[in-house]
Amino acid sequence: MPPPLGTTWEMFMENQVRHGPEEIDLSTLQAGDRLEVITKHTRYELEWLGGGGVHLSSNRADRPSGLVTQAGCVFRRSGIVVPNVVFRGGKFDFYMMDGKVHHRTTIITSHTLHRTAARAVS
Repeated sequence: MPPPLGTTWEMFMENQVRHGPEEIDLSTLQAGDRLEVITKHTRYELEWLGGGGVHLSSNRADRPSGLVTQAGCVFRRSGIVVPNVVFRGGKFDFYMMDGKVHHRTTIITSHTLHRTAARAVS
């Protein structure tokens, strides 16, 4: 994808590195990995637990927290969910309480993946 008009390749690549990859495949994450997802008003943090669980927390008391299942991302206006993927410009979509509670965020402005230290070195 070419850089936007008025920028240089160096500026474009610096922005890509600073904000991480466009898309993160959630099925590749393992115990200890953490994903920070930022929307206009909220910062969500997901931590992968042993046994395949994912714990969600946020910087706001009025947002859900706890174990998450069936996470994915929604294309802006279509409502089409892409399971096990998170990308900037989409809306983070997830279920909690064994599928009884559904939540969809506003548009993701950035995301940062933090791998466990043991995996980051290898």
